Amino acid sequence: MYTSKLGGIYPKASIERDDAASHKELKKLCREGENIKCAECGVKGTCWASVSLQVFTCFQCSQIHRSLGSHVSKVKSCMGTYLWAPDELQAMREGGNARAKALYGGPVPKPGTASFEELTRIAQQKYDEKKWYRPEAAANTASTATEEPKAIKLAKKTKKKRKQQSEAAPKKKQETFETGWDDWGTWEEAPAAPMASSSTQSVPETDVSPQVSPAVSCAAEAKAANESNQIYHELALLFGDTIG
Repeated sequence: MYTSKLGGIYPKASIERDDAASHKELKKLCREGENIKCAECGVKGTCWASVSLQVFTCFQCSQIHRSLGSHVSKVKSCMGTYLWAPDELQAMREGGNARAKALYGGPVPKPGTASFEELTRIAQQKYDEKKWYRPEAAANTASTATEEPKAIKLAKKTKKKRKQQSEAAPKKKQETFETGWDDWGTWEEAPAAPMASSSTQSVPETDVSPQVSPAVSCAAEAKAANESNQIYHELALLFGDTIG
């Protein structure tokens, strides 16, 4: 079984089976409307998301969300390194950066002008302290939200249907796993937010070097994700679910 970051429980086999389709949809969502720009620094090129806050961010600002703590923000890569459950995908369909801007408010600095510390401070005020939170926006968006049980019900129905299809279909030769993210480097490059000294703010352990633009970071992560997932699927054929 697979437990999502939102608490949903699903058959792991069905999550793995839908992985390529899930990431194809995430790639599309990342390029829609306000989602194309990071919710925190405004840089063009998003490849991470907070499933609890329903926002898309660049690679560097995903580390800011991680530093807020999982009780505030639960982050996942959209590049193929994470499995995505139906409830997490549904959260991102219903959310997005435009909705979050209306709900949480707060300033969005001009790309490349704010320090890591400044972006972290704004994120804490925005999501943890809810300094600019608008309850009326929450009420307006709640009426259009899809209930989680429907997503779970659909996942179970899909699992049963695909199980029947897989039992009837002949075994296929192993296919190379691709997520379709190799063209991520086509994003317009933009300057990353400058990093401040670690003496003034505790910085997450993950490398967030300011010399690498979010677009380049996403492209590099996509390549690594494809290689990692290819190895995973080869091991899965040999050892089954025991490697999960």
